[in-house]
Amino acid sequence: MAPGLRLGWVDAGRWGPNLVRMKESTSGSQTVILERALADLLTQPGIEAGYRQLRGTVAARVDEARGLIARHFPDGTRVTDPQGGFILWVELPASIDTLELSQACIAENIVIAPGKMFSATNHFHHCIRLGLGGRWDDAHRHALRRVGEVTKAMSR
Repeated sequence: MAPGLRLGWVDAGRWGPNLVRMKESTSGSQTVILERALADLLTQPGIEAGYRQLRGTVAARVDEARGLIARHFPDGTRVTDPQGGFILWVELPASIDTLELSQACIAENIVIAPGKMFSATNHFHHCIRLGLGGRWDDAHRHALRRVGEVTKAMSR
Protein backbone atom coordinates (compact mmCIF):
# COMPACT_ATOMS: atom_id res chain seq x y z
CA MET A 1 0.00 0.00 0.00
CA ALA A 2 2.80 2.41 0.94
CA PRO A 3 6.51 1.90 1.70
CA GLY A 4 6.36 3.21 5.27
CA LEU A 5 3.24 1.22 6.06
CA ARG A 6 4.84 -2.12 5.15
CA LEU A 7 1.44 -3.55 4.37
CA GLY A 8 0.09 -4.82 1.07
CA TRP A 9 -1.45 -7.85 -0.50
CA VAL A 10 -0.73 -10.42 -3.15
CA ASP A 11 -2.75 -13.19 -4.76
CA ALA A 12 -0.02 -15.84 -4.85
CA GLY A 13 -2.21 -18.75 -5.88
CA ARG A 14 -0.52 -22.11 -5.36
CA TRP A 15 2.65 -20.36 -4.15
CA GLY A 16 0.81 -18.75 -1.21
CA PRO A 17 2.22 -20.95 1.58
CA ASN A 18 5.79 -20.54 0.27
CA LEU A 19 5.33 -16.77 -0.06
CA VAL A 20 4.04 -16.51 3.51
CA ARG A 21 7.08 -18.43 4.84
CA MET A 22 9.47 -16.27 2.81
CA LYS A 23 7.80 -13.05 3.96
CA GLU A 24 7.86 -14.09 7.61
CA SER A 25 11.51 -15.12 7.40
CA THR A 26 12.62 -11.86 5.78
CA SER A 27 10.53 -9.23 7.53
CA GLY A 28 8.41 -10.86 10.20
CA SER A 29 4.67 -11.10 10.36
CA GLN A 30 2.25 -8.20 10.14
CA THR A 31 0.62 -6.45 13.04
CA VAL A 32 -2.97 -7.65 13.19
CA ILE A 33 -4.24 -4.34 14.57
CA LEU A 34 -2.73 -2.49 11.59
CA GLU A 35 -4.31 -4.96 9.17
CA ARG A 36 -7.73 -4.53 10.81
CA ALA A 37 -7.45 -0.74 10.91
CA LEU A 38 -6.60 -0.63 7.22
CA ALA A 39 -9.40 -3.07 6.35
CA ASP A 40 -11.82 -0.81 8.26
CA LEU A 41 -10.54 2.28 6.46
CA LEU A 42 -10.84 0.67 3.04
CA THR A 43 -14.47 -0.28 3.64
CA GLN A 44 -15.66 3.17 4.80
CA PRO A 45 -18.45 4.74 2.73
CA GLY A 46 -17.21 7.48 0.40
CA ILE A 47 -13.58 6.30 0.34
CA GLU A 48 -13.62 6.21 -3.48
CA ALA A 49 -14.05 9.99 -3.66
CA GLY A 50 -10.94 10.41 -1.57
CA TYR A 51 -9.04 7.96 -3.80
CA ARG A 52 -10.07 9.89 -6.91
CA GLN A 53 -8.86 13.14 -5.37
CA LEU A 54 -5.57 11.57 -4.28
CA ARG A 55 -5.01 10.00 -7.72
CA GLY A 56 -5.61 13.39 -9.33
CA THR A 57 -3.21 15.14 -6.97
CA VAL A 58 -0.47 12.55 -7.51
CA ALA A 59 -0.94 12.56 -11.31
CA ALA A 60 -0.69 16.37 -11.43
CA ARG A 61 2.47 16.29 -9.30
CA VAL A 62 4.08 13.65 -11.51
CA ASP A 63 3.17 15.62 -14.65
CA GLU A 64 4.62 18.81 -13.17
CA ALA A 65 7.86 17.06 -12.18
CA ARG A 66 8.16 15.48 -15.62
CA GLY A 67 7.74 18.95 -17.17
CA LEU A 68 10.45 20.41 -14.93
CA ILE A 69 12.78 17.58 -15.91
CA ALA A 70 12.06 18.14 -19.61
CA ARG A 71 12.85 21.86 -19.28
CA HIS A 72 15.83 21.84 -16.92
CA PHE A 73 17.75 18.60 -17.45
CA PRO A 74 20.26 17.93 -20.25
CA ASP A 75 19.22 16.83 -23.73
CA GLY A 76 18.91 13.08 -23.93
CA THR A 77 17.37 12.75 -20.46
CA ARG A 78 14.53 10.25 -20.36
CA VAL A 79 11.94 9.90 -17.60
CA THR A 80 9.30 7.28 -16.93
CA ASP A 81 5.61 8.03 -17.27
CA PRO A 82 4.10 5.85 -14.54
CA GLN A 83 0.52 4.71 -14.90
CA GLY A 84 0.12 5.12 -11.15
CA GLY A 85 2.23 5.96 -8.15
CA PHE A 86 4.67 8.75 -7.43
CA ILE A 87 8.10 7.34 -8.31
CA LEU A 88 9.99 8.58 -11.36
CA TRP A 89 13.00 6.81 -12.85
CA VAL A 90 15.22 9.32 -14.67
CA GLU A 91 17.84 8.17 -17.17
CA LEU A 92 20.48 10.84 -17.66
CA PRO A 93 23.11 10.94 -20.41
CA ALA A 94 25.51 7.99 -20.03
CA SER A 95 28.42 10.30 -19.16
CA ILE A 96 26.77 11.29 -15.85
CA ASP A 97 27.79 9.36 -12.73
CA THR A 98 24.88 9.82 -10.37
CA LEU A 99 27.02 9.08 -7.30
CA GLU A 100 29.02 12.20 -8.17
CA LEU A 101 25.78 14.04 -8.94
CA SER A 102 24.40 12.94 -5.58
CA GLN A 103 27.45 14.33 -3.76
CA ALA A 104 27.13 17.65 -5.59
CA CYS A 105 23.45 17.81 -4.68
CA ILE A 106 24.10 16.94 -1.03
CA ALA A 107 26.46 19.92 -0.89
CA GLU A 108 23.36 22.01 -1.71
CA ASN A 109 21.13 20.14 0.78
CA ILE A 110 19.33 18.26 -2.00
CA VAL A 111 18.98 14.48 -1.76
CA ILE A 112 18.54 12.22 -4.78
CA ALA A 113 18.72 8.43 -5.05
CA PRO A 114 21.47 7.30 -7.46
CA GLY A 115 20.56 4.38 -9.69
CA LYS A 116 23.43 2.30 -8.30
CA MET A 117 21.41 1.93 -5.10
CA PHE A 118 18.93 -0.23 -6.99
CA SER A 119 21.27 -2.68 -8.70
CA ALA A 120 24.20 -4.92 -7.87
CA THR A 121 25.75 -3.95 -11.22
CA ASN A 122 26.93 -0.64 -12.64
CA HIS A 123 24.17 -0.70 -15.25
CA PHE A 124 22.22 2.23 -13.75
CA HIS A 125 25.19 4.50 -12.94
CA HIS A 126 23.53 7.31 -14.95
CA CYS A 127 20.02 6.98 -13.50
CA ILE A 128 18.24 8.49 -10.51
CA ARG A 129 15.04 7.60 -8.72
CA LEU A 130 12.81 10.45 -7.58
CA GLY A 131 10.04 9.95 -5.05
CA LEU A 132 7.28 12.54 -5.18
CA GLY A 133 5.18 11.19 -2.33
CA GLY A 134 6.16 13.69 0.34
CA ARG A 135 5.62 17.40 0.53
CA TRP A 136 5.60 19.18 -2.85
CA ASP A 137 6.11 22.91 -2.72
CA ASP A 138 8.19 25.66 -4.31
CA ALA A 139 11.33 24.56 -2.45
CA HIS A 140 11.00 21.08 -3.95
CA ARG A 141 10.37 22.49 -7.43
CA HIS A 142 13.47 24.66 -7.07
CA ALA A 143 15.49 21.65 -5.90
CA LEU A 144 14.43 19.63 -8.92
CA ARG A 145 15.37 22.48 -11.26
CA ARG A 146 18.71 22.77 -9.46
CA VAL A 147 19.41 19.04 -9.92
CA GLY A 148 18.86 19.61 -13.64
CA GLU A 149 21.25 22.58 -13.67
CA VAL A 150 23.95 20.64 -11.81
CA THR A 151 23.47 17.71 -14.18
CA LYS A 152 23.83 19.99 -17.20
CA ALA A 153 27.05 21.44 -15.77
CA MET A 154 28.44 17.94 -15.23
CA SER A 155 27.59 16.88 -18.77
CA ARG A 156 29.73 19.60 -20.43
